Amino acid sequence: MKSPELVGFLIGLGIVFLISLWIAIDAQNNRIPTFGDEYNINTGALTWFLAGPFLCGLFIIHIYLIKRSAVMNKRAEQRRREYATEARERVLEQERRERKRELEEVIADLRHRVRDLQFDIASLLRLLQSKNLITPTDMALLIAKRVLPDSNLPGAPSFQADQEATAIQAAPAERKK
Repeated sequence: MKSPELVGFLIGLGIVFLISLWIAIDAQNNRIPTFGDEYNINTGALTWFLAGPFLCGLFIIHIYLIKRSAVMNKRAEQRRREYATEARERVLEQERRERKRELEEVIADLRHRVRDLQFDIASLLRLLQSKNLITPTDMALLIAKRVLPDSNLPGAPSFQADQEATAIQAAPAERKK
């Protein structure tokens, strides 16, 4: 029959072995180093497993749990920072897309207004021509003067509002002469 001291010793040794085994498995799964931040063969699960029996298995679990908690908290904080950065970048990208879409809408509206204005001008010129208030030559000079505002075209009417009105009103009177 075995002595109770031997049985107690074997039970204690089994507990230390199981604790060391659990620490080694958990350290491998979570990549918990014994010291520093780098996990490798010298600072990994094997080191934790071998340290268990030598550092009295009941104390090593406390040391391991403290180290594990610090490493896991550091990783969680790093993930939070990375997520915050990614979220900020997504928000900025979304704002850029919205601004671009708004700008495209403004540009499209301006193009539509320019087309409307061109149509209105063309309609007005046709109306003036149909009422014999402006000749095709006057119209060509007007258009050329608008397109080339710095040119000195002889006979081109001025673009001051009062001079335009005078030229348009005087045109039928001159034609009647």
